[in-house]
Amino acid sequence: MTSVRQLPALITLSWDQRAGRACVWCKQPLTTGAVSAGRILEQVCAHVQDVEVWACPPCDADGNPSAPLQPGGNTAMNTVQTQPAIDAATLLNPEMRGILVANMLDKFPEMKAEFAHRGVGQMLAFLAVGVDSPEPVSPSPMVDDFWHAFLLHTKAYREFCTDQLGKFVDHQPGFLDKDEHGGGKALRARTVEAITAAGYVVDLEFWPELDIADCSQCHANCHNSPKHNTAQTT
Repeated sequence: MTSVRQLPALITLSWDQRAGRACVWCKQPLTTGAVSAGRILEQVCAHVQDVEVWACPPCDADGNPSAPLQPGGNTAMNTVQTQPAIDAATLLNPEMRGILVANMLDKFPEMKAEFAHRGVGQMLAFLAVGVDSPEPVSPSPMVDDFWHAFLLHTKAYREFCTDQLGKFVDHQPGFLDKDEHGGGKALRARTVEAITAAGYVVDLEFWPELDIADCSQCHANCHNSPKHNTAQTT
């Protein structure tokens, strides 16, 4: 009987591996013929953060798309299916996630821990899509608060950007040209669309302006673009 390799720990995977864009074994980009290698099961407190991972045909141990899960899970489906949305919180190690949650609860005593955990995920999703976005993206005020909290941990933030995103994501306070970029609400809508397209969970409670007619601008109009004009407003 052919043995099946044990799936790696979730924390050791790159962003592309977690998102299903790279092979779980060799880390090479996936094109055609990718097969499911199974699901890695992880739970932080009450939050289930399971991730289905994929392999290129040469790395598929048995040349077939079925593989067992980590202990405690069910077997993977034999057919390739649409991948479920990924909680971007899994991009960051549990210890640092806990620190950020604690920071936010200290700053906002009325905030619930469950909400803070979700906020960390939305902030990380924003960073993940913003790193290579051809157009500027912008966080909501709530997501921006989580970004500011992460930025205060300069070493951890730098390591996260380097290890998971491949390059440093700058924080750019200022105002982008409204005629060129459509204003704050349009930027936030573009951000949510990018998060969805990348396969991450979108939690609309953290993007409330997208459900109302009038845009409630980010208090600092922060964004990830190197091009900004502090003399203009949106």
